[in-house]
Amino acid sequence: MDWLEIAVEHNGEDAIRRSANFQPNVALVGFVMPGMDGSATGIGLQKVSPHTKIVFIAEPVLPETLESLKAQGWDFKALPAPFERAELEALLETSDFTGLIPPRKPDSFRYS
Repeated sequence: MDWLEIAVEHNGEDAIRRSANFQPNVALVGFVMPGMDGSATGIGLQKVSPHTKIVFIAEPVLPETLESLKAQGWDFKALPAPFERAELEALLETSDFTGLIPPRKPDSFRYS
């Protein structure tokens, strides 16, 4: 695969609904958002798409929050907002994401 397909939703409920068919490898989830918060969205995404890796985007995502979710069986990551592209790329290149991201070709994205 030489491209990434990117889908954008503006709330947790729509993201979960779309993920049932879209089955993303990685989901960047706002931690603080109207309606369903990031924790509930991440859990909902993993229930409909168990292989999806969740990365919270927020300022700040407290370490205690991630630890609490991990104790419940959810292994989510976090990036502080705003973040640089290099920070996201570095996270996606860690062993937690091995095999989920196709080899990169510069500027070869498809949005839906």
